[in-house]
Amino acid sequence: MAEQYVDQLDIKIALLVKNKITLDEVVRHQRQFGGHIGSLLNNKDLSSKDPFDLRALNKNSRKKLEHYQEMFFLLQTQPHYLARLFRRFREQGLPEKESKRTELLMMGMFGFAQKRREEYYLLKLMAGCIKEEADASTSLQDYCRGNFFWTKIFMAYSKSPRDRKFMKEIFGPVVHENIVDNQELDLESDPLQIYRAAINNEELTTGQLSTRSHDVTREQAIRDPETRDLFVAHLQDLRDIADHAFNLLEELLTRMPYGVRYIMQQQCVLLEQRFTHEDPHVLLQTCGQWLWKNYLSPVLMQPEVWAVIDRSLTPPQKRNLGEVSKVIGQVFAGRHFGGENVYLQPLNSWLTESIERVDNLLLTLINVRDAEEQFDIDEFNDLYSTTKPTLYMKMADIFTIHHLVADHVDLLCPDKDDALRETIKEVGSARTNENEMMGVGSQEITLQLNPKFLSIQGKKYQSSV
Repeated sequence: MAEQYVDQLDIKIALLVKNKITLDEVVRHQRQFGGHIGSLLNNKDLSSKDPFDLRALNKNSRKKLEHYQEMFFLLQTQPHYLARLFRRFREQGLPEKESKRTELLMMGMFGFAQKRREEYYLLKLMAGCIKEEADASTSLQDYCRGNFFWTKIFMAYSKSPRDRKFMKEIFGPVVHENIVDNQELDLESDPLQIYRAAINNEELTTGQLSTRSHDVTREQAIRDPETRDLFVAHLQDLRDIADHAFNLLEELLTRMPYGVRYIMQQQCVLLEQRFTHEDPHVLLQTCGQWLWKNYLSPVLMQPEVWAVIDRSLTPPQKRNLGEVSKVIGQVFAGRHFGGENVYLQPLNSWLTESIERVDNLLLTLINVRDAEEQFDIDEFNDLYSTTKPTLYMKMADIFTIHHLVADHVDLLCPDKDDALRETIKEVGSARTNENEMMGVGSQEITLQLNPKFLSIQGKKYQSSV
């Protein structure tokens, strides 16, 4: 009730700014809150279901907001609009600050996927983006090189509590048992660095200069017996820790959040449809590399940021974790170590087995049911639902998105009869609307999204809802 009071007071102040009510009415509203609780409950203004209904400002504002409700419904439920916009972002190359701001706006448009309906449509958007970018790519290599805006949306989506819980289950034991709790662990694979560290340890222990030469090549260093033994031990530890991670991933795979698995599945299907001449195994590995780069690797490399561990890692521990990440990443890439990592080549026989292991893991991962079945939603849910979908947004954010859509309307709506183009025309100029409603620009309002336009078998259908 206190929140309703504050919200209603904000509205009255906005009305005051617009000269629609007197100052006495605002003061009277404030005094009412100090009375008996019964008077608060009987207050008709406070009992409004939508205390932030700024559409009451005037008839023109009400009409504008009705069109905004139609606009956001179309943007949410028709993924091709934003998919085209995101492709343009990639082509233009958004500055980091603007990219982050736009990412937050887009996530806000889908309620940060906190509800079933919004998560469903956000996943549909990302699937639509994959198709848009795949169709725009001349080859699989071209697609793989793309720095897609939709992956930023995915990474924001995958920071949910359920994803953090899953990551902690997988990487928690790996990092704790092998990295944090093993203070003596050293995964250095460069023989020259191992050789120099061995000499340093010898001199610290004996207090005398080592008889071994400090100026040697890597080939000479690996022939040193102690260095060779340490080198072999380091690679064995590296292999065992990576095995531990794969064991946990196989064991807990079915707990991976549905959204991640769905995006992987859609990526595999859409790439197969676009690049029919490519080996399906190569396409699967391409999706595996994407999963590693955008979902698994960021967490493993910064476990303290993702709450996998509750402490910061020391520089040696970070180096060890970097070596583990390099090996696991090589498996997901489906490639053996080459000349750039010549001293990791002894792991190549193990890599062959692990690559096959990950291929089987990925096949299991993408075996998920359709999103419609998972979320119990279809494209007409909003039409026959007894309650309209709601969206909470600041007016300033509404105007920003309006500007974005209006600036790219020809890209988003090549068809002159497009429903979104019609809605943008009806809602008018973003700048004019912003000036008219500037008194509430920082406030968050509730939009009751209107399914005015739905598409049935390619024909526009106007809802009577």
